[in-house]
Amino acid sequence: MNQLSSSFRELLNLLFTNITRISIPTILGQLVKVLCVCFVIWFSLSHYREPVNELARTSLTLLTFSGTIICMYYSFSKIFSEDLLRGAWAALCGLAVLVAIKSFVGNTIDELIRHPEILAAMSAVCVASFIIQRVCANISKGFETSKEVAYGIPATRIVKHPTRQDRVVTAAHEAGHALICAALNPYPINIQVEAKYFRDETNSLGSVSMEWEHLLVDKTFAEWDMLRFLAGSVGERSFTGRESLGAAGDTFQWRTIATAYLSCMSRGIFFQNPENRLELEHNEQMLMDLYSEQIALLETFFEINAHVHRNLTENLLEKRLMTGRELYVYFDEVQFPESFPRCTMP
Repeated sequence: MNQLSSSFRELLNLLFTNITRISIPTILGQLVKVLCVCFVIWFSLSHYREPVNELARTSLTLLTFSGTIICMYYSFSKIFSEDLLRGAWAALCGLAVLVAIKSFVGNTIDELIRHPEILAAMSAVCVASFIIQRVCANISKGFETSKEVAYGIPATRIVKHPTRQDRVVTAAHEAGHALICAALNPYPINIQVEAKYFRDETNSLGSVSMEWEHLLVDKTFAEWDMLRFLAGSVGERSFTGRESLGAAGDTFQWRTIATAYLSCMSRGIFFQNPENRLELEHNEQMLMDLYSEQIALLETFFEINAHVHRNLTENLLEKRLMTGRELYVYFDEVQFPESFPRCTMP
């Protein structure tokens, strides 16, 4: 009951208190989606025809029962995970799919029973279409444009539905990554920051993504890029006072760039292929020195930009997805420590 009350208050807060902070295109886009789903429900119901065959009618009754149970399960699972809006949306979409399938089956099943060869032909077409779709999807992955993505999975244990605390940590984490992009000149046009309300195929709760045109980077850009990967965890700690285990992937990416950076003798001797324990310890010490130096720089950065980071985190928590010019307003307010790398993008 407390979770339902909390979700209801969150819904009222989103619809009324913060409505002015949600962009008009976002509101219109969501409204169009709802109207489309409602149209599917109306069209399916208005064209439904009860089948003559007794077995077909029984099958549709079972379909209605099982479909309703599935819709209720997923909608209530969202509601009890403090996500009332997504629960309502899941119920509406599930109802639309159920009604559409029931209407299609009701209008065609009598004919299919009389002519089973039609069913066989339709099944063959569906299987062939699925195979074509999977082949095209797998091939297209090889032609995607180069994209850098900083993922955050700010949770210390695996949960099916992120809680309010998970979403707050996610927003702080991704806002931390995003603010570092204020050091780019000009600002990246295609930047996108997302704090998700559910896990997807990436198994992440958030991301910051943008595309690079060049494969080779200079020394200053490498220094900035390393800071970008570390900024998520420092942003978490700055906003919440705690740090999750979601930065493991970011730390791995940082170590990859740092190894290449130090291998170019940027800070002195670094052994690309260490052959003994002394060389290994030397490399590890150089990595830790660089890591400590950049963490200290980021802590200074978030200290002088605490209000910007807080405002961006709160707005991202509400909107879930922010792009381009929505972020530039915050980038303009960012102040940089003296030694912070600034990059001019060609």
